[in-house]
Amino acid sequence: MSLFYTPTEKRYAQYPRRYLNEYWIDSRSRVPQAKGSCATLASARKQAVRACDQGFCSSVRIFDRMKGEYIFTYKASTNGVLRHEGYVR
Repeated sequence: MSLFYTPTEKRYAQYPRRYLNEYWIDSRSRVPQAKGSCATLASARKQAVRACDQGFCSSVRIFDRMKGEYIFTYKASTNGVLRHEGYVR
């Protein structure tokens, strides 16, 4: 038994992921069994752009679990990937 509290160290991967990527084929149907969780907003954006560029889906919505709302929507376009603030159908 010790007299002083020693904090246990947590690794970065043990923390809950804040951002959730949802992949959509069109505005009505979600890609089955396809969700991605990211700890940082930069990595969530990078995965969303890659998924649209590679033709995996037509749009990606990034959900912030802390705020409880969608913060970005990325859509594939003929001109590239378009970014919208918030929830866009």
